[in-house]
Amino acid sequence: MVTQITNTFVIGKGDLQQGTKLNTVILLMPEMRFNSSCNKAIQISLTGFINIQHDGDVVSFPAPMVSWLRQF
Repeated sequence: MVTQITNTFVIGKGDLQQGTKLNTVILLMPEMRFNSSCNKAIQISLTGFINIQHDGDVVSFPAPMVSWLRQF
């Protein structure tokens, strides 16, 4: 036995909204590591974010980071 279902759909025209494009983000992270002994180190990173928006504006900001590394 086959059941047949009939539905009516109305499809309207859609509009694109502003801000639907993706932005480009570049992450730069040069680092320096200082070993105080064989099993300990401090790492300093001068991180910078560069955001290129879809309208051409460029926004950048620094985010310095310090890490303490130990061997277990």
